[in-house]
Amino acid sequence: MMGVSSVVAQVFKKGDMVADLGIGVGLADIVKATETPGGGMGSEESSMGTFNQKLSFEYGAIQVGKTTIGFGAILSNSVGFGFDSQMVGKYDYEYKVTTYRRNPNATRPSKKWKEESTYMNRRSGTATFKSRNNIDDFTVCLKSSCHVEIAKNLDTYATVGFGLSFYNYNIKPQGETGLKSLSYEFDPDYTGSFQNVFSYNDADHLEYSNGSNHTRLAMALCVGARYYIHNNLGIYGEFGLTSASFKKSCNVYNILSLGVSYKF
Repeated sequence: MMGVSSVVAQVFKKGDMVADLGIGVGLADIVKATETPGGGMGSEESSMGTFNQKLSFEYGAIQVGKTTIGFGAILSNSVGFGFDSQMVGKYDYEYKVTTYRRNPNATRPSKKWKEESTYMNRRSGTATFKSRNNIDDFTVCLKSSCHVEIAKNLDTYATVGFGLSFYNYNIKPQGETGLKSLSYEFDPDYTGSFQNVFSYNDADHLEYSNGSNHTRLAMALCVGARYYIHNNLGIYGEFGLTSASFKKSCNVYNILSLGVSYKF
Protein backbone atom coordinates (compact mmCIF):
# COMPACT_ATOMS: atom_id res chain seq x y z
CA MET A 1 0.00 0.00 0.00
CA MET A 2 1.35 3.43 -0.97
CA GLY A 3 1.77 5.81 1.96
CA VAL A 4 2.06 9.57 2.08
CA SER A 5 5.50 10.73 1.03
CA SER A 6 7.66 12.64 3.47
CA VAL A 7 8.16 16.36 3.20
CA VAL A 8 11.07 17.27 0.95
CA ALA A 9 13.02 20.49 1.18
CA GLN A 10 11.98 22.84 -1.61
CA VAL A 11 14.11 25.97 -1.32
CA PHE A 12 13.82 28.68 -3.97
CA LYS A 13 16.77 28.45 -6.34
CA LYS A 14 17.85 29.53 -9.81
CA GLY A 15 15.45 28.27 -12.46
CA ASP A 16 12.51 27.85 -10.07
CA MET A 17 9.17 29.51 -10.78
CA VAL A 18 6.66 30.10 -8.00
CA ALA A 19 3.16 31.60 -7.89
CA ASP A 20 1.39 32.95 -4.82
CA LEU A 21 -2.33 33.45 -4.26
CA GLY A 22 -3.43 35.15 -1.08
CA ILE A 23 -5.72 37.45 0.84
CA GLY A 24 -4.91 40.10 3.38
CA VAL A 25 -5.80 43.29 5.17
CA GLY A 26 -4.61 46.87 4.93
CA LEU A 27 -5.41 50.51 5.53
CA ALA A 28 -6.47 53.42 3.35
CA ASP A 29 -6.06 57.10 4.20
CA ILE A 30 -9.27 59.01 3.55
CA VAL A 31 -10.58 62.54 3.85
CA LYS A 32 -14.17 62.79 5.06
CA ALA A 33 -16.33 65.74 4.11
CA THR A 34 -18.29 66.90 7.15
CA GLU A 35 -21.02 69.44 7.80
CA THR A 36 -20.07 72.17 10.26
CA PRO A 37 -22.47 73.43 12.96
CA GLY A 38 -23.02 76.61 10.94
CA GLY A 39 -24.22 74.64 7.94
CA GLY A 40 -20.99 74.86 5.93
CA MET A 41 -18.72 72.06 4.82
CA GLY A 42 -15.45 71.01 6.40
CA SER A 43 -13.18 67.98 6.20
CA GLU A 44 -11.30 65.62 8.48
CA GLU A 45 -8.54 63.08 7.83
CA SER A 46 -9.20 59.49 8.84
CA SER A 47 -8.51 55.91 7.76
CA MET A 48 -10.42 52.73 7.05
CA GLY A 49 -9.64 49.06 6.71
CA THR A 50 -9.30 47.27 3.39
CA PHE A 51 -9.66 43.67 2.25
CA ASN A 52 -6.97 42.64 -0.22
CA GLN A 53 -6.54 39.93 -2.83
CA LYS A 54 -3.13 39.23 -4.29
CA LEU A 55 -1.60 37.18 -7.09
CA SER A 56 2.15 37.17 -7.71
CA PHE A 57 4.70 35.28 -9.80
CA GLU A 58 8.47 35.02 -9.56
CA TYR A 59 11.37 33.39 -11.41
CA GLY A 60 14.70 32.56 -9.77
CA ALA A 61 17.30 34.29 -11.95
CA ILE A 62 20.54 34.60 -9.99
CA GLN A 63 21.97 32.32 -7.32
CA VAL A 64 24.96 32.76 -5.04
CA GLY A 65 25.27 29.91 -2.54
CA LYS A 66 21.98 29.70 -0.65
CA THR A 67 20.94 33.21 -1.71
CA THR A 68 18.73 33.59 -4.79
CA ILE A 69 17.58 36.75 -6.57
CA GLY A 70 14.20 36.45 -8.26
CA PHE A 71 12.21 38.70 -10.60
CA GLY A 72 8.49 38.74 -11.15
CA ALA A 73 5.22 40.64 -10.93
CA ILE A 74 2.45 41.44 -8.45
CA LEU A 75 -1.27 41.92 -9.11
CA SER A 76 -3.15 43.22 -6.10
CA ASN A 77 -6.65 44.53 -5.42
CA SER A 78 -7.84 46.43 -2.33
CA VAL A 79 -11.51 46.99 -1.49
CA GLY A 80 -12.39 49.35 1.34
CA PHE A 81 -14.86 48.54 4.10
CA GLY A 82 -16.59 51.86 3.33
CA PHE A 83 -17.44 54.92 5.37
CA ASP A 84 -20.26 57.44 5.76
CA SER A 85 -19.69 61.07 4.93
CA GLN A 86 -21.35 64.20 3.59
CA MET A 87 -21.48 65.49 0.05
CA VAL A 88 -22.68 68.70 -1.57
CA GLY A 89 -24.58 69.02 -4.82
CA LYS A 90 -25.70 72.04 -6.84
CA TYR A 91 -28.92 72.71 -8.72
CA ASP A 92 -29.70 75.40 -11.28
CA TYR A 93 -32.82 75.02 -13.40
CA GLU A 94 -36.02 76.66 -14.64
CA TYR A 95 -39.60 75.62 -13.97
CA LYS A 96 -42.85 76.85 -15.55
CA VAL A 97 -45.39 78.99 -13.72
CA THR A 98 -48.86 79.44 -15.20
CA THR A 99 -51.12 82.25 -13.92
CA TYR A 100 -54.92 81.83 -14.11
CA ARG A 101 -57.39 84.71 -13.84
CA ARG A 102 -60.79 84.15 -12.25
CA ASN A 103 -63.86 85.04 -14.32
CA PRO A 104 -66.59 85.97 -11.83
CA ASN A 105 -69.25 86.14 -14.57
CA ALA A 106 -68.75 82.57 -15.78
CA THR A 107 -71.90 80.44 -15.72
CA ARG A 108 -70.13 77.11 -16.11
CA PRO A 109 -67.43 75.74 -13.75
CA SER A 110 -65.19 74.95 -16.71
CA LYS A 111 -65.13 78.67 -17.66
CA LYS A 112 -64.49 79.97 -14.13
CA TRP A 113 -60.71 80.23 -14.67
CA LYS A 114 -58.85 81.41 -17.75
CA GLU A 115 -55.12 81.15 -18.43
CA GLU A 116 -53.62 84.61 -18.11
CA SER A 117 -49.90 84.08 -18.72
CA THR A 118 -47.02 81.62 -18.56
CA TYR A 119 -43.45 82.38 -17.57
CA MET A 120 -40.31 80.61 -16.31
CA ASN A 121 -38.83 80.90 -12.83
CA ARG A 122 -35.27 79.87 -11.98
CA ARG A 123 -34.07 78.04 -8.90
CA SER A 124 -30.41 77.62 -7.94
CA GLY A 125 -28.54 76.63 -4.80
CA THR A 126 -26.74 73.83 -3.02
CA ALA A 127 -27.84 70.86 -0.94
CA THR A 128 -26.10 68.54 1.50
CA PHE A 129 -26.32 64.74 1.21
CA LYS A 130 -25.46 61.82 3.38
CA SER A 131 -23.30 59.46 1.32
CA ARG A 132 -21.68 56.04 1.47
CA ASN A 133 -18.11 56.18 0.18
CA ASN A 134 -15.72 53.41 -0.79
CA ILE A 135 -12.51 52.70 -2.67
CA ASP A 136 -11.28 50.04 -5.04
CA ASP A 137 -7.55 50.02 -5.78
CA PHE A 138 -5.88 47.73 -8.32
CA THR A 139 -2.07 47.69 -8.51
CA VAL A 140 0.39 46.16 -10.97
CA CYS A 141 4.06 45.98 -9.92
CA LEU A 142 7.28 44.49 -11.21
CA LYS A 143 9.26 43.08 -8.31
CA SER A 144 12.62 41.69 -7.28
CA SER A 145 13.19 39.53 -4.21
CA CYS A 146 16.22 38.29 -2.32
CA HIS A 147 15.67 34.75 -0.98
CA VAL A 148 17.70 33.07 1.75
CA GLU A 149 17.33 29.49 2.93
CA ILE A 150 17.52 29.50 6.75
CA ALA A 151 15.86 26.15 7.56
CA LYS A 152 14.59 23.03 5.86
CA ASN A 153 11.62 23.77 3.57
CA LEU A 154 11.62 27.41 4.67
CA ASP A 155 12.18 30.20 2.13
CA THR A 156 12.59 33.69 3.61
CA TYR A 157 12.79 36.73 1.40
CA ALA A 158 12.63 40.51 1.11
CA THR A 159 10.81 42.14 -1.81
CA VAL A 160 11.04 45.50 -3.57
CA GLY A 161 8.65 46.39 -6.38
CA PHE A 162 7.44 49.38 -8.40
CA GLY A 163 4.47 49.89 -10.68
CA LEU A 164 1.12 51.61 -11.14
CA SER A 165 -2.12 51.80 -9.19
CA PHE A 166 -5.56 52.22 -10.76
CA TYR A 167 -7.63 53.83 -8.03
CA ASN A 168 -11.40 54.26 -8.02
CA TYR A 169 -13.27 56.35 -5.44
CA ASN A 170 -17.03 55.72 -5.33
CA ILE A 171 -19.76 57.92 -3.83
CA LYS A 172 -23.36 56.75 -3.42
CA PRO A 173 -26.06 59.04 -1.97
CA GLN A 174 -27.86 57.56 1.04
CA GLY A 175 -30.69 60.08 1.28
CA GLU A 176 -31.14 63.80 0.80
CA THR A 177 -31.26 66.67 3.26
CA GLY A 178 -31.50 70.36 2.51
CA LEU A 179 -33.46 69.74 -0.72
CA LYS A 180 -36.73 71.49 -1.48
CA SER A 181 -39.78 70.49 -3.45
CA LEU A 182 -43.09 72.29 -3.83
CA SER A 183 -46.22 71.80 -5.87
CA TYR A 184 -49.12 74.23 -6.25
CA GLU A 185 -51.91 72.51 -8.11
CA PHE A 186 -54.80 74.20 -9.87
CA ASP A 187 -57.79 74.67 -7.53
CA PRO A 188 -61.09 75.38 -9.34
CA ASP A 189 -62.72 76.48 -6.05
CA TYR A 190 -60.04 79.04 -5.17
CA THR A 191 -61.71 82.35 -4.15
CA GLY A 192 -58.96 84.80 -5.14
CA SER A 193 -58.73 86.69 -8.41
CA PHE A 194 -55.50 85.02 -9.59
CA GLN A 195 -53.76 81.74 -8.84
CA ASN A 196 -50.37 80.47 -9.91
CA VAL A 197 -49.86 76.82 -10.81
CA PHE A 198 -46.34 75.39 -10.69
CA SER A 199 -44.26 72.49 -9.46
CA TYR A 200 -40.52 72.14 -8.78
CA ASN A 201 -38.20 69.64 -7.15
CA ASP A 202 -34.56 70.47 -6.46
CA ALA A 203 -33.63 66.78 -6.08
CA ASP A 204 -34.59 66.07 -9.69
CA HIS A 205 -32.03 68.59 -10.92
CA LEU A 206 -29.18 68.04 -8.49
CA GLU A 207 -25.67 67.62 -9.91
CA TYR A 208 -22.92 66.03 -7.84
CA SER A 209 -19.71 64.05 -8.19
CA ASN A 210 -20.18 60.29 -7.98
CA GLY A 211 -16.48 59.55 -7.56
CA SER A 212 -13.12 59.82 -9.25
CA ASN A 213 -10.43 57.68 -10.85
CA HIS A 214 -6.67 58.07 -10.58
CA THR A 215 -3.60 56.35 -11.97
CA ARG A 216 -0.66 56.74 -9.63
CA LEU A 217 2.60 55.30 -8.32
CA ALA A 218 2.50 51.90 -6.63
CA MET A 219 5.22 49.96 -4.85
CA ALA A 220 5.98 46.94 -2.70
CA LEU A 221 8.44 46.82 0.19
CA CYS A 222 7.99 43.83 2.47
CA VAL A 223 9.46 40.72 4.04
CA GLY A 224 7.98 37.25 3.80
CA ALA A 225 8.39 33.57 4.44
CA ARG A 226 7.22 30.58 2.45
CA TYR A 227 7.05 27.10 4.00
CA TYR A 228 6.59 24.08 1.77
CA ILE A 229 4.28 21.55 3.38
CA HIS A 230 4.47 18.93 0.63
CA ASN A 231 6.50 18.73 -2.57
CA ASN A 232 5.82 21.97 -4.52
CA LEU A 233 2.90 23.19 -2.36
CA GLY A 234 3.51 25.75 0.37
CA ILE A 235 1.97 28.43 2.52
CA TYR A 236 3.30 31.95 2.77
CA GLY A 237 2.98 35.14 4.78
CA GLU A 238 4.14 38.68 3.97
CA PHE A 239 4.29 41.77 6.13
CA GLY A 240 5.07 45.37 5.23
CA LEU A 241 3.96 47.16 2.11
CA THR A 242 2.94 44.00 0.27
CA SER A 243 1.53 46.48 -2.26
CA ALA A 244 0.75 50.16 -1.84
CA SER A 245 -0.42 53.15 -3.86
CA PHE A 246 0.32 56.77 -3.10
CA LYS A 247 -1.58 60.03 -3.46
CA LYS A 248 -1.66 62.81 -0.90
CA SER A 249 -4.30 62.19 1.80
CA CYS A 250 -5.52 59.03 0.08
CA ASN A 251 -2.80 56.37 0.27
CA VAL A 252 -3.67 52.66 0.25
CA TYR A 253 -1.45 50.21 2.14
CA ASN A 254 -1.69 46.42 1.96
CA ILE A 255 0.20 45.44 5.09
CA LEU A 256 -0.42 41.72 5.58
CA SER A 257 -0.95 38.91 3.08
CA LEU A 258 -1.43 35.19 3.74
CA GLY A 259 -1.97 32.43 1.21
CA VAL A 260 -0.72 29.44 -0.72
CA SER A 261 2.27 29.00 -2.99
CA TYR A 262 2.97 26.60 -5.83
CA LYS A 263 6.39 26.00 -7.33
CA PHE A 264 6.61 24.88 -10.95
